[in-house]
This record gives sequence, structure tokens and C-alpha cells, in this order.
Amino acid sequence: MPVLEQSAIAANDSEKPALSEIRKVLNKSHSAKLVGPDGVSIELPRSVFEVLRRIVSYMMLGKAIFVVPEHQELTTQQAADFLGVSRPYLINLLNERKIPFTMVGTHRRVRFSDLVEYSRIRDAEREKAIDEITQMSQDFGIYY
Repeated sequence: MPVLEQSAIAANDSEKPALSEIRKVLNKSHSAKLVGPDGVSIELPRSVFEVLRRIVSYMMLGKAIFVVPEHQELTTQQAADFLGVSRPYLINLLNERKIPFTMVGTHRRVRFSDLVEYSRIRDAEREKAIDEITQMSQDFGIYY
């Protein structure tokens, strides 16, 4: 079953105290160990530790988590949902070659990593435009 068809993972209110304690421990250290039911402990790799730290932080903010492999291919609807745009708008972006895609039969598929890259570029362009508008406003004495 594709990863994105799984439901989001979110903390309920009864889990918030435990998440708070976990966050305190993770923020005080640079490593952690996993202790199995048999008492055997394993040092978590740094990458797993960082993922755990981020997940706990998001869940404390009430945000749901999806686990998506970088090269996961998404349907156009899943890709549109990720970007927060309509499916027709996404199809237009694909047709304009602003986001790479592949064809599987008659269906387009978009790699998650390509969506993240497009989103990063889009956000940087928006930030630049906001900075330019702010600068123009300051130049004209409208914004202080």
C-alpha cells in the first residue's frame, strides 16, 4: 500500500504529557538509546535521533505527521494536496515543465522530492518578492 494512503499520525491530548517529557529529554541531549522489551539498549543513529526530535516537536504543536520516502511517486491529486493547489493548477505546472513527472500508462506521477524542491523554490521567490515590495514601500516612505 502506498505510504500516502496511510492515515496521518497525530497525538491525542492524553499523549501530550508524555510528548512533553520526551521533548525535554531530546532537547537536553545529542543522542538517545532505544531499550527493547528484553532490556537490550541500542544507540540511535544521529539521523534517527533528529527525525524523532522533529516528529515530537511537530506533534507537540498539534500537527499530524506523514512518513514519506523521498522518491515516493504521488498521484496528481496527492501532489496537488501537498502543494495546497487545485489538481488542474498542478496539471498546468506539469505541462509547463515546472515540475518533473513521469507517465505510468495514461497517469502522471510526481516524485515527492521534486515537489519539495518546487515548493522550496516557490517559497524563495515569494520571499524575494515580499522583500522587494517592502523595500519599495520604504523607498516611497509608505512603510517604516
